[in-house]
Amino acid sequence: MSENLHNGNSEDVVSWARELLDEAVQEMMRRGVVTDALVEAKPVWALPYEIMIGRIRDSYAQTSSIWVITGDVPTDYVGMDVASTPREAARHFTLKWQLDAARYKDPAVQKELGAELKDSWDELGEQLARTAEALFSVVEDDKLWQESGPAP
Repeated sequence: MSENLHNGNSEDVVSWARELLDEAVQEMMRRGVVTDALVEAKPVWALPYEIMIGRIRDSYAQTSSIWVITGDVPTDYVGMDVASTPREAARHFTLKWQLDAARYKDPAVQKELGAELKDSWDELGEQLARTAEALFSVVEDDKLWQESGPAP
């Protein structure tokens, strides 16, 4: 687990991560991504009070784990087959959000999503692009991705 999730092992940070993870699980259930009533979920990496990446899986489906990102970013997910580490998952989200941001600026996509919301889609695209850029900066900062504990 990331060093920054354990930094000082603050009970506040642990509580914050658990609360976010619970909300993310509920969101994944609402979206139909997680279908079992019983799931295993754990925080794997966090930039405390900003971003948390966790792993969620249906407890009966041993192979259907997903990475979930939440916090001051859109709650989103990707399958474990797309990314093997939380850092790779974060990198995937930056690319996905950049592509989504560009799509939201496309008039054909806006029409498909609801042309009457053109200004909202433009702003959403710009906001998503800024979020992707900020997350990319986090992904590129090696200090934030060091493993906790002594080196083997």
